[in-house]
Amino acid sequence: MSEPRDAASSGEPAQADEPVEPVEPVTPGQWGTFRTHADQRRLAQVQAAKREREAARARPDVSLSLDAGPAPVRPQQAGHEVDSLATGDDRETFTILGVCTGNVCRSPYFERVLAADLAGLPVRVEGAGTGALLIERMSSGTQVLLRERGLDGARYRPRQVTPALVREADLVLAASREHRRVLAEEAPTAASRIFALLDFADVCAEAPLPRTKGVDGLREFVANSTAGSVERHSTRSRAEAEILDPFRQGPEVFARMAAQADPALAAVAAAVRRIMG
Repeated sequence: MSEPRDAASSGEPAQADEPVEPVEPVTPGQWGTFRTHADQRRLAQVQAAKREREAARARPDVSLSLDAGPAPVRPQQAGHEVDSLATGDDRETFTILGVCTGNVCRSPYFERVLAADLAGLPVRVEGAGTGALLIERMSSGTQVLLRERGLDGARYRPRQVTPALVREADLVLAASREHRRVLAEEAPTAASRIFALLDFADVCAEAPLPRTKGVDGLREFVANSTAGSVERHSTRSRAEAEILDPFRQGPEVFARMAAQADPALAAVAAAVRRIMG
């Protein structure tokens, strides 16, 4: 999940009630491995909100929710969240990792929708964020979208992405090319398996399917669809390859996010099912 963008870059009105204050010094480990300019802006908002909460701590009627404002940010640590996708039947399962920034809006939607569409296949779908939020649930806006599809958005906990998670995934679907760039820099050996979701959906719609079936066929398909080459030859611009970030926005923005993501997720699921045979 990236930050609510400036009006100049997003084409949407700026949020007057979300001033971005200067970023305070970041202690080692506070922000994890992955940092982007958007992450730094988010951290400034988080720190401002934290100061407001501390000032209001004496008021017992103060309640906090994800949609009421930004929450503290932390990288999820081993022991709190699983930081590996590896299992004993690793070679028999194809793993897909969806990534956005906070792991509360876009990537949970990718994860739950793909997992439902691929139910019954030896495919595991996970989610993570480059700056996972300290929240015990996904955004309520995403939960509403999932309920409309008959899916459960409860009992979800955002998780910080790590290089190990990226390396162990057979396919990484990022919300934008900027997420892909950051992930590829931190896990370069996995770079060819990291795609912006919309770019990989184009691959699924156009590239020939492998002759091999099953999990090995899926891995062959991804290997033949080198992510860097896909970007260079794409007709999409950088902005057109990004799934809209609805963080702290209204239902109409979440609906627009879903309208972007749904055809792409459907294309990915259809290709996986065909290759699985």
